Amino acid sequence: MFHAIGTPEVERFVQQRKDEGRKSQTIHHSLHVIRGAWKHAKKLGYRTVDIEWPVLRKDPCRKLYLSKAQEKRLLEELHPNKVFGEMDSQNPLFWCEEKRQARQDNYDFVITLLDLGCRYMEAATLEKTKIDLTNRTIELYRSKVENHSILYMTDRLYEVFKRRLSSDNGSRYLFTTKRGGHRNHATTGIRNAMERAGLQEFRIHDLRHSLASKLVQNGMSLQEVSEILGHSNISMTMRYAHLESTETAKKARDVLNRLTENQTVLRVV
Repeated sequence: MFHAIGTPEVERFVQQRKDEGRKSQTIHHSLHVIRGAWKHAKKLGYRTVDIEWPVLRKDPCRKLYLSKAQEKRLLEELHPNKVFGEMDSQNPLFWCEEKRQARQDNYDFVITLLDLGCRYMEAATLEKTKIDLTNRTIELYRSKVENHSILYMTDRLYEVFKRRLSSDNGSRYLFTTKRGGHRNHATTGIRNAMERAGLQEFRIHDLRHSLASKLVQNGMSLQEVSEILGHSNISMTMRYAHLESTETAKKARDVLNRLTENQTVLRVV
């Protein structure tokens, strides 16, 4: 029974998943589901046992962000005009349009993740009323940390949102299911595109890391990036500190080069 689940059961579950060869992030997602159910049961007044939730170490030696070339390959694989496989001989036009629309949704969704740096469900539940095409702003609710962010659209994101808003399907959400609800956790198409692009080591959440890495590498401070990502505190942004250190060292070199550009170096004979 759920009320009988305690720390020993959770620890056994984690160990079993490790023995199966699951990665830390995969186990973390499973724990997130269990913990969410546990918190909800407690909130509703059901009997629960206090649990010490284990902290999992991140998988080592894994690059968190896409290079410019890798991002280009991924978007090429997701492009709606790219055709894969053979059409259904019974109904080729329907098959083609169905597949093309699915790829269009994935293509637009990935650009949203890349340019906003938001979490998957923050983009999936984005409501049309939160998008201001005139001022090119998005009001984004961060459910994980319960705060709001006002973000500006890039040029390509503006084109994506403008196109999607121009075809009103009656749903309040920008990304929808066939029934009009917000997009669910449908990641197969994107993960397949990552594999075709040679990005097997990457995860969809790394698109968020990619934006953060780009910003830090191009001069934005950790504090500024923390605000863009909607982190509750800057300690969560410290994973990018080594990138900031590298850029700071480069800036120091450039400053010193400018200060000493007219000085002659004496040769020692």
